[in-house]
Amino acid sequence: MLLLEVASSGIVIAPTLGAVVHTALTGGIDLSSLIQLLMKVTPSQAKFDEGITRVLYETWRLNPTVKLLMRRSEQAEQYGKDTVQKGDWIAALVGAACFDPNAFPQPRQFSLDPILPGPKRNMGDYLLFGDAQAPGRLCWGRDRIALYLLTESLRAVGRL
Repeated sequence: MLLLEVASSGIVIAPTLGAVVHTALTGGIDLSSLIQLLMKVTPSQAKFDEGITRVLYETWRLNPTVKLLMRRSEQAEQYGKDTVQKGDWIAALVGAACFDPNAFPQPRQFSLDPILPGPKRNMGDYLLFGDAQAPGRLCWGRDRIALYLLTESLRAVGRL
C-alpha cells in the first residue's frame, strides 16, 4: 500500500505544479517575486512554510487539476428528499467547490490570508488532495512526499 501511495504521489506532482505555474502566469502573479515577498514578511521559518503551502493551495484552487472526485458512500445518508445508500457512488464536483463563495469569499481573487492581506481562507476548506479532514484519512504520499516536493519546487522559484 505504501508503494502505491508513493507512486501515485509522484504522478500527481507534475500536473499540480503545472497548474500552480499556469495559474500564476495567467493571473499575472510573479511567483519569484511573491516567494521573495513571503521571505521578507514572514517572521519565522514556520510562517514562511505556511505561506508557501498557501501559495500552492490557493493557485491550485483557482485551477484544479482534478475537477471531479468519485467516492462510494460508507453509510446511508439523507439529503433533503433523497437518500444516498451505503455503497452508492457520489460525484464531488471539486472544480465547482473551489469557487464556492461560502467556503472562499471573493472566490475569483487570489489570497494568502493571513500571511498577506486578502479574503479569509481556511486551510481546511481546500480540496487539493481530496478531503484531508476526513476521519482516519492520513495520506502518507500527500503528507510526506507530494507536498514536500511541491513546496520545495516553489522555494526554488523564489531563488530564480
